[in-house]
Amino acid sequence: RYRGLAEHLNKKYQANIVVLGGQHEISLGNEVISGLPSNHCFNACGVLTLLETAELLRQASLLIANSTGTIHLGAAVGVPCVGLYTIRDIPGKWSPYGMGHRVLYHLNLSCNYKSEACINKSIDAITVDEVCRQCEEMLSKKS
Repeated sequence: RYRGLAEHLNKKYQANIVVLGGQHEISLGNEVISGLPSNHCFNACGVLTLLETAELLRQASLLIANSTGTIHLGAAVGVPCVGLYTIRDIPGKWSPYGMGHRVLYHLNLSCNYKSEACINKSIDAITVDEVCRQCEEMLSKKS
C-alpha cells in the first residue's frame, strides 16, 4: 500500500519519494519504489546515518510513517507528518510532537486489541485513499 501511495503522490505532484528504513528493509523499500521514475525515487534503507536521516527529513515536505522512531525524528526537525497507527497505540500518547501532524488509526474494531491479528486488522483498515486525502490536505496548506 505504500507503493500505491508513492505512485499517487508522484503522479499528482511529481513528488520525489525517499524510502527510509533499516538494512533489513531494503527489499521492502525496493518494492515501494518499483515502477516509479528512477529520477523521482530513492531507497535509503540501510544507507543513512541518524544525523543524515534527520537532515533529509528536515528538507522534506511531508513524512508518512508508521508509529516508529522515524516519525518522531521527523516531527522533531519540523516536517509535517502523517502517522499510521494501530489499535494498540493510545491516541495522543505516541503521536508526533507538535502541531499540524495527522495520525490515522481505527479504534472501533471488534477484536481483542492485545492480539497480533487485531493489531494487523487495525493497520490494514487504513486505506490508501484515506492517507492520500490527508497528504493532499497537508500539501495544499503548504502551497
